[in-house]
Amino acid sequence: MTRTIPTRSVGALFSLALAVTASGCAGSDDDAPTAQETFTASPSPEPSVDDSVTKADRPLLKAAETALAQIDDGTVFEIEDAGDGWRVAVIDQDGVENDVVLTATGSGLLDGPTEDDDDTQARTEQRALVRNIDVSYVAALVSARDAGMEGEVDSIVLDEDDGITTWNITVAAGTPDERTVIVDAGTGAVVRVDQD
Repeated sequence: MTRTIPTRSVGALFSLALAVTASGCAGSDDDAPTAQETFTASPSPEPSVDDSVTKADRPLLKAAETALAQIDDGTVFEIEDAGDGWRVAVIDQDGVENDVVLTATGSGLLDGPTEDDDDTQARTEQRALVRNIDVSYVAALVSARDAGMEGEVDSIVLDEDDGITTWNITVAAGTPDERTVIVDAGTGAVVRVDQD
């Protein structure tokens, strides 16, 4: 007998396959159900980071990923090199900034999330910036790398520049080579490069 079992996720299909395999190991059963499913993967909204970012960017990206896992429905607002690790600010749905401190690899949680005591106006401004994001910090980093930005990233900060929501990506902070690549958070286009 063959049954069609609809599943809603790859995880459910995998669990079912394990169960069917395990029951098959116990002995032969001609009436054992089989799974039939058509799976179409949807395209990822993010560009391929494997081709566009450097190996040195991976801890920064991991730190952001780890911080986001701490805040339900959060949005990265700032990623900053904290010397021996990373500080990531995540804005929650209410516009509250939550700071998360992570290890140098980005995978270990050192502190937080700690809610900032921003006033109502700051929270309103943060929510407005977050609402204007069409391009993620990852896509902005890819755009900056594709435009020729070199060096280790010290920070990625969501900001406003002449009425445009931007991702400001700073490399070589505190050195004569310091520069900030300004990426439009709506289009992903590099607006300009500021050099200090």
